[in-house]
Amino acid sequence: MITGILYGLAAAFLQSCSYVFSRNFVVKHADPIHLMIYSQVVMGVFGALLLPLTAPPGLFGHADYVLPVVLCAAGYLAGQGSFFMTLRELEASRASSLLGVKLVVLALINLAVFGVAISALQWLAVILCMVAAVMMNFSGGQMSGKAVLWLFATCIGYSFSDIYGKEAVFHIR
Repeated sequence: MITGILYGLAAAFLQSCSYVFSRNFVVKHADPIHLMIYSQVVMGVFGALLLPLTAPPGLFGHADYVLPVVLCAAGYLAGQGSFFMTLRELEASRASSLLGVKLVVLALINLAVFGVAISALQWLAVILCMVAAVMMNFSGGQMSGKAVLWLFATCIGYSFSDIYGKEAVFHIR
């Protein structure tokens, strides 16, 4: 259990560092597309190297997981590209804390598009996440309209990535 907690803390720390480095790259080079390409190539290389060690036996014997994986990747790429565009408009610390709004978008997409029932307790959790995200951002100045739109696009892309990522996992036997 302690190992899981330490891994979680390390992941949170490294993710925070990645936001700062991403913001620095975008500000210095003014080109989020290059950051998108570089980051995907690095992750693709590591993913390809680790796949033989982590793939369940028989994974490649069936293909019903392929469509959810492709849709998950498309949502992720849309969200990641939008997030890098958000970093052009907003400080990394504000952008990352506002990603808590993604839970609201995720709940609304699940409800409106997929008809998933959401309990009162789940709605309470979603509302608390949204309130926390907004409250953490009172210290900064007003956000531009572009920042809000890019952040919303980020939340939509990441939400679809989450939805289809779950579907992909359920299809892998």
